[in-house]
Amino acid sequence: SDTYTKNLKTSLYWMWKFLRFFVRIYEKSKWKYFDSIIASSKFTSKHIDEIYGLDSEVIYLGANKIFFETTPEKSNAILCLGDIKARHASFLIQTAKKLYEKRQDFEIWIAGDKELHGDELKQLSQKLGLEKVVKFFGRVSDEKLASLYSNSLVFTHLVKDAPFGMQVVEAMATGTAVISWKPGGPEESITQNETGFLIPQFNYDELIKHIELFLDDPELTVKMGNKAREHAKTFFTSNDIYSQIRNFIITTIAKKNLLKNNN
Repeated sequence: SDTYTKNLKTSLYWMWKFLRFFVRIYEKSKWKYFDSIIASSKFTSKHIDEIYGLDSEVIYLGANKIFFETTPEKSNAILCLGDIKARHASFLIQTAKKLYEKRQDFEIWIAGDKELHGDELKQLSQKLGLEKVVKFFGRVSDEKLASLYSNSLVFTHLVKDAPFGMQVVEAMATGTAVISWKPGGPEESITQNETGFLIPQFNYDELIKHIELFLDDPELTVKMGNKAREHAKTFFTSNDIYSQIRNFIITTIAKKNLLKNNN
């Protein structure tokens, strides 16, 4: 997926881009043996069709109950995950520098930062003079992550061309609105202007503008957060998703058995 390969170092990116040509030839020879394909979003389903020429069933991912069980206690903090470069926590830190020149009433929370990439993010925050603004939590448990989602003012999902965006539905399940880049899977999980905002990729001004909407209006945080949780309960609970997958597998097996018996 370009979502992750484009974030590799230049030398590794071109090496993988070259190898992927041959990998896909091999993959296409194997995909014909699949009875059915499940995609996590229409965005991903379209990608599968374009690359492999195959139809897929779209079944969204769901958030586990631990995220729905939180009680929001909002802080003026903007949360982002920083476990891999593809999440572009560095872009949020750079945006924070621009925002900090206007106002100082916020914090940036980075969760999941680890190893070399985590060190790079910390060095960037120090270089920009944001040591007191950016807080790093490192690797966290699901319980801690749920708490960070729930207590943040807004969650930022800064993944280019995201296949779906599991973190988006997790954040919404905790009662927190999301600012996410588009295009990508989040366009199918976020209701624009109700449960979050979809903004252009790599646009500092748009990200600052939408962060300030929450900083300036605490009621907006509560209102959109409540709608986000209800939206997640309706469409993205893990038990409902498991049932959809189970039913789809049973139907697929039944169709295959019927075909076999008819032959």
